[in-house]
Amino acid sequence: MHFSPASATSIDLCVRELAGASRHRKTTKIVVEHPPPHFCSFDVLTLGGGRRHSTRKKAKLIRRLLQQLDEIDVIVVEQHLPTASAIAAMTQLPVVLHTHNYQRSYGNSFGAQLRRLLRLHRYARLAGIVHVSKSCCEYFAQHWPDVKVPQTVIYNGIDTTRWRPAIARSDEILCVARNAPEKGVLEVATALAAVLQQRQHWRARFVLSEFDRNPDYNARVLQKLAPVRDRTTIETDKTFEHVKLCYERAAIAIIASKWQEPFGRTCLEAHAGGCAVISSGTQRAERPLPPGWTP
Repeated sequence: MHFSPASATSIDLCVRELAGASRHRKTTKIVVEHPPPHFCSFDVLTLGGGRRHSTRKKAKLIRRLLQQLDEIDVIVVEQHLPTASAIAAMTQLPVVLHTHNYQRSYGNSFGAQLRRLLRLHRYARLAGIVHVSKSCCEYFAQHWPDVKVPQTVIYNGIDTTRWRPAIARSDEILCVARNAPEKGVLEVATALAAVLQQRQHWRARFVLSEFDRNPDYNARVLQKLAPVRDRTTIETDKTFEHVKLCYERAAIAIIASKWQEPFGRTCLEAHAGGCAVISSGTQRAERPLPPGWTP
């Protein structure tokens, strides 16, 4: 985690919203590896001089940190089971894993079963598991029925009082996504290339993260947009505040994920900003897809 306005992920934002709205905010300490700047008005501690560490090293640093802190009641680890398990093995305090995705299952091969046993051992060390959605919770119950630790669902929070939707909207279609095939960016580019040629007064804006990770995919997206490139804005790795401003101004937002999203935060942000939202349907993590429906 960065816990920084400049590079916040959905997990960073979830922690900010949950901790910020908690009655325990003043006594909550947020531990991250990356150095400042961090979100303001929180008690943030940087672990190990801001360097990335192995799971074992992180657990040792957390144990050392706990020796310096008073009256810690519970440790919540975001997303990473190995870290949560390693910390739980080093302290008597309850350790809760907060998951933000579907927890992977394993096949029937000998190697897969060994990995499953290791994961079961890690789960058994926990005091509890928090799932980001009912869909993730039900998936976990189906694939990990032998995990007996207490579990619950806590949805990602969005503080709508921070949002200022414009009354007059710009004639702009917005796509905010990680630039990856499973997010459907290429499909959005294909559709908008056709739409913008028919609607000459409309524009498109793409706000993409991890743009440099997949050059071949980038080239395909840009190729699709070439006929309307003069009315298409492509921005990369922008801050959450910039994304928020885009949602507050655009008339339409498209979320075209091709995989089943564990929690459709981008859809909630688009609604909070006042956009008319077009979704592929995989954002509706709380409901099964209709029979025969294919993204």
